[in-house]
Amino acid sequence: MRMAMRLTGLVLATTLLGACTNMSTEPSSGRSDAVVPEGTPATTSSPASGGGMAGAEEGTAPATATPSLPVAGSNAPAGYVELRGEGDNFHAAMTEGDGEAEPMLLTDPPLSQEWQVVEADGPKFVQTVCGVQLDPVEPRDAAHRRWGWVENFTYLTSEVHLFSQDGDGVDAATAIDAALQGCTGFGLDKDGKEVPSGSGTYEVTVERLDGLPQGWVGWTEVTEGEGMVRHNALRDVEGGWHWISVVGYLGADSDADLLVAAVKSAG
Repeated sequence: MRMAMRLTGLVLATTLLGACTNMSTEPSSGRSDAVVPEGTPATTSSPASGGGMAGAEEGTAPATATPSLPVAGSNAPAGYVELRGEGDNFHAAMTEGDGEAEPMLLTDPPLSQEWQVVEADGPKFVQTVCGVQLDPVEPRDAAHRRWGWVENFTYLTSEVHLFSQDGDGVDAATAIDAALQGCTGFGLDKDGKEVPSGSGTYEVTVERLDGLPQGWVGWTEVTEGEGMVRHNALRDVEGGWHWISVVGYLGADSDADLLVAAVKSAG
């Protein structure tokens, strides 16, 4: 099963995967590498041709790098995911997807003028949260849009995954809701695979996040000792799920209220 993407315009981190939302190597036969996304202001973009994601092509603004913390990343065959759109419509999508995920992305979150659409560092596949595998099979379509307050090391993301088989990849929010009843955290090994708390290279604490509209499940993840805080919200949609998150690096303010406002704007 082919998993996630390889972005041009991403740099390898020196250590593997300390992200709050992690990348398991199961059931994929591929490996997951840690990467540090670069925040590229959305000016122009064009689909990748053969070599994977479109990068800093002529007409795009220079990238501003996110701090070198270990971040969830992944790879995929060249051309598996491509950048599409311009300006506020700048996003990433599966090259061979059916196009149904893109219209479901968040389009106009309530952000201040310091924020801008930046280069997407997803979609990320084979994500695991508190033992729940969000991608039990390869999605038939997936899309990702990201906004950044780059100077403040804070990012907002919207990601949609859709699946072709009933029962595979659907009802993810329902499964997460049940898992959060007894999950206060987990560990991540050096390859980013979720392991029991106390046995990982990194430790992630988990706390339920309230105040979201009906149908959304929310939780906060803190990667201990790494200064990374991520507020997450997940909703079941027809055929898959929609994920919205706000993440802060290096102790940056990762605002749970901003996540709630963004989720409410998604309708």
